Amino acid sequence: EMLLDKGADIDQKSLFISSCRNGQTDIARLLLSKGVDVNSRSAQNETALMVASAGGFLDTVKFLIESKADLNAGDGDNRTAMMFAATGGYESVMALLQEKGADPKLKDKNGNTAGIILEGFKNSQEEPEETPEEQSGE
Repeated sequence: EMLLDKGADIDQKSLFISSCRNGQTDIARLLLSKGVDVNSRSAQNETALMVASAGGFLDTVKFLIESKADLNAGDGDNRTAMMFAATGGYESVMALLQEKGADPKLKDKNGNTAGIILEGFKNSQEEPEETPEEQSGE
C-alpha cells in the first residue's frame, strides 16, 4: 500500500490479476480501491474473475462478484469464469457464479459448456476400471 501511495511505478492491472490468481483478496481489494478496473484483462485475455475461479478461490470470487465483475466475460477461446472453475472441478465456485447470474449455457470455441468441462474433469479423476483378468485374480 505504501508503494502505491508513494506513486511507485507498479503495473497495478497485472498485480491485481496476479493477486486474484493467488487468492489474495486483500491485495485485490486495495488495488480496486486505487482505481484498477475489476474487468481488467491479462496478456492472455483473462479477467481476475476467471483466474480466481480457476484456482477455486471462493472468497476472492465472492469479492469480485460484489465488485461487479462481468460474470459472462469470455477469454480468447470464449471460456468464461464458470468454465475456468469447471476445469479444476470447483463446483462451489460454479454454483456461486450461477446463483449470481453467470450463464451455464454459454459455449467455448469448441462448443463446450461449463457442465461438459466439469464432466471431463470428473472423468479424468476416476480410477481406471479393472480388466477382467485383474478382477478374477488369475
